[in-house]
Amino acid sequence: MLNYKDRAKAIVDLLTLREKISQMVHQSRPISRLNIPAYNWWNECLHGVGRAGIATVFPQPIGLAAMFDESFMKEIASTISTEVRAKYNEATG
Repeated sequence: MLNYKDRAKAIVDLLTLREKISQMVHQSRPISRLNIPAYNWWNECLHGVGRAGIATVFPQPIGLAAMFDESFMKEIASTISTEVRAKYNEATG
């Protein structure tokens, strides 16, 4: 069994250029011959869990940086990561 790095490289090596390009958009098409499903990965967490329904929204990064409070920024990041895990678990549940 391949480790994740070797498996990822093997999959990428099997993709055609057109297939690689098709995976560079947020609504990626399936690649049936490799059993890769369609997926929509458009989500960002620059200021909370964006585009995933209800979630806590924090200021944009420039505003967060302006507070100069590293420990509070870590608390915000922890909150965001908890919400991301909850959204993932809900979606795959």
